[in-house]
Amino acid sequence: MMKGFISLSISALVLSGSGIATTLVGSTVTTPLSSFELTKGAACACSKLSRAFSGIINPKSANYTAQAADAYWDVRADLSPACIFLPSMADEISKALQIFQTCDAQFAVRGGGHMNYPGSNNIDGGVLLALEKFNKVKVNAESIEVGPGLTWYNVYEALEPYGRAAIGGRLKTIGVPGLSLIGGFHYFNNKYGYAMDNVLSYDVVLGNGTRVVANKTSHPDLFWTLKGGANNYGIVTKFTLKTYAIPKVSATIQVFNESGIPGFLTAVCNIARLDEKDPIAAGMVATVQYNATTKVASASLLGVQEGVSQPPSQFANFSAIPAMTRINNVTTMRQWASSLDTPKQMFRVMFSHKTMKPDQDVLISIYKAWKDAVDQIADVEGLYPTFVTNVAPAGAARVGLTNGVGNVWGLEAQPYILWQFSTGWALAQDDLRIEAWSRQLIERLNAINIEKGIASDFIYMGDAGEWQDPFAGFSAKNVERMREIKASGQHTEDKRNGLIQHGTPANTHQVPNWVSVVQVAESKGWHPLPSFTSHPANAAIGTNEKCDEAKPKCQNCVRHGVECNFNTPPTTASTPTAGLHTGLSPFVSEATRLSSGAAAPSMGMAEMALLHHYSTSTCFTISRHPVLQTVWQTTVPSFGFSYQFVFRGILALAALHLAHLKPDLQDQYVDAAEYHHNLALQMVSATIPQINEENGPAVYLFSTITCIIGCALPRKRDDLWVSNDRILQWLSLFRGTVSIITSVHESLKSGPLAPMFTLGRRRSLAWEARSTASQTFLINLRRLIEEAVEDPIDLKCYTDAIDDLGKSFATIFEVGSQNCETADIFIWLLRITDQFLNQLQQRTPEALVIFGYYCVILKELEWAWWMQGFSIHMIRAIYYHLDEEHRCWLQWPMQQLGWVP
Repeated sequence: MMKGFISLSISALVLSGSGIATTLVGSTVTTPLSSFELTKGAACACSKLSRAFSGIINPKSANYTAQAADAYWDVRADLSPACIFLPSMADEISKALQIFQTCDAQFAVRGGGHMNYPGSNNIDGGVLLALEKFNKVKVNAESIEVGPGLTWYNVYEALEPYGRAAIGGRLKTIGVPGLSLIGGFHYFNNKYGYAMDNVLSYDVVLGNGTRVVANKTSHPDLFWTLKGGANNYGIVTKFTLKTYAIPKVSATIQVFNESGIPGFLTAVCNIARLDEKDPIAAGMVATVQYNATTKVASASLLGVQEGVSQPPSQFANFSAIPAMTRINNVTTMRQWASSLDTPKQMFRVMFSHKTMKPDQDVLISIYKAWKDAVDQIADVEGLYPTFVTNVAPAGAARVGLTNGVGNVWGLEAQPYILWQFSTGWALAQDDLRIEAWSRQLIERLNAINIEKGIASDFIYMGDAGEWQDPFAGFSAKNVERMREIKASGQHTEDKRNGLIQHGTPANTHQVPNWVSVVQVAESKGWHPLPSFTSHPANAAIGTNEKCDEAKPKCQNCVRHGVECNFNTPPTTASTPTAGLHTGLSPFVSEATRLSSGAAAPSMGMAEMALLHHYSTSTCFTISRHPVLQTVWQTTVPSFGFSYQFVFRGILALAALHLAHLKPDLQDQYVDAAEYHHNLALQMVSATIPQINEENGPAVYLFSTITCIIGCALPRKRDDLWVSNDRILQWLSLFRGTVSIITSVHESLKSGPLAPMFTLGRRRSLAWEARSTASQTFLINLRRLIEEAVEDPIDLKCYTDAIDDLGKSFATIFEVGSQNCETADIFIWLLRITDQFLNQLQQRTPEALVIFGYYCVILKELEWAWWMQGFSIHMIRAIYYHLDEEHRCWLQWPMQQLGWVP
């Protein structure tokens, strides 16, 4: 990621924004243009582009927001270009560059849109040049030609039928151009080098509009400077990449609790030091997440190894650490990348990093200092801090040193660890605070490493902070060579492709004046919370295609030559095969041994991705209590490894969470959720008749998960719960949990789920003691019902429900919205009588109105994604089911909810 580079200097053809501006002229140095000059130049360019080409997007175009904001990963990258040009041919780029030069117009270039520094791939008031139409692919025997509008997932997808892979990005959404031009970390760096070392040639449009091909024999100096320096003196329109015969890879996902983090970071250092003569290609992403609210930390490993060996041997040091989750699987690069998706527009994100020689004691101390420092900014809204480690093994540098071309990094063949702070947050008002915090902390910790003699000056553009200078760590020899290449002008047919350099108002340090930046260098940058795209399938799961459920067999399964068992009821034992939490799961075919001795399921990439998302994200969204969050993160998945219906319930819940986070893929994720939940329902139906103290907690967990799923399912405006019985089904689910609790009460209150009931019991006792005397809104409701209902039995049913509702309101008022727990919200549902539930089933207006008042309490749970919009949806459904007289009774809850018909 070119953040620091671009923020310090922009030159010739460059990305510009946030007060940074350049002109495309000869070898002179200029200062940033004024806003008037910027606007004038852009207006000229937009006008000329509109006359020369069709489809120019301006702020009034319907798809302007999709291009200027929605296409970007980081919210901070959302800017307002004067117009947007989407060329489809190199000649169009050449013409556009000539227009920019004529108009003295500033412009930005966007490839994949993943870079997170404002102005790196977007611009305020200038022209945005978006390369998404450069999306052609051509597969050759040992190479692939790709356009800069493609992502690395597109590359892996094109190569998979040929059993080959390229060295590229680790996330699905990473663009080809940025990663290739700044260096490029991949899983197989230790054997094949970095992404830049695997580019065979570049098709480039130079700053003067000239088109050239840069490779070993044609423009070799330009070829070299494009390998890691991001100083490609024009726009790359095609990359030719080397490919390798890698039909399958062995992948592992491992999640560790806080006690395992020291061992986890030690294992990171050990794998960095690994330097074999005939290495097995393997690499990883190793991260630590910390919740500053709950004070809970966890570590996760995403590891990939070339070949099909299971478990992947290069990660043996990690496998020796007791894990909360450990899943191994043989897959392809396409399938693996498809599960590592990063939602766009989810966070404001800032990176910063330093480099060190491997030293586990120091790395652990850095992690601890970072964790302590996070507590200083715990009040920042939407805070999502992640400590990231990337490994740069000696073998990776050796590739560039011995391939006859090299790269601009000039790293010695010795191991390094890049330690990074990746910080996400919600509001622009905290931008400066986060930058100051990150900058001061990382410089302070790096100063200690300098004293110890283990620090390196190397800064990787993909993980750099906006204030950091990536060129400071380049070798002096390479810096001098880049200066000579620039001075000679031999990379072009004339000398008009000269340097423009200036500083930005936010930075006084400037990149040396021999650098000419022209191509957006978008980051491979590792997102703190990877989201996972699932492709629900059954027997066809390895193909990443969904079973179409045709009976008796589906065509996708037929096409791939596998047996479709969608309609085959699973065989589920009422108890685990080897005891609670320790036996083989019923669905295990090739179990992966956990360090604890339990067996983990061997599953497809879709399930692996969903389980990882649950363990690192969804589990923290069910309760705000730190103890209960730990239960949902660690204890609940352990039940899933013994009871498949719990496991499938977890996957369904994670899929719905992703549907909420990624609306553009909502249908796909909802399909996945329904698929897993339907399987779970088949399984649990065989267990419920045999419920006992051993399997009862698992059944209780599944019923609780199902209740949450009932809330989380997407709701359409015309989906009136009252009229189609969904509200009754949902209430019945809650009531069903009461029966389960009653049946297996002892094992619940004394077993692994005891914290749920210990805390819940305290809440229940407090609820019973609440006073409702001052609740005039319920007194008025009670009066209306007493006047309208003549039957004494029905009247008592309603007034009892109102009295209990008053206790819940008293809890909310006394405890406060911020301190309410899930149990405080749902206790009323567990206390209502069967008679009241029957009245709801008959849709009596009195029962519906009382439930309408309860919607105000449900509103307090909308901090949880699975309850957002739920109360409004329900009050609307109730309102339209009532007659005019009873609609008036809903005036108070409607006012509280802010809903108007």
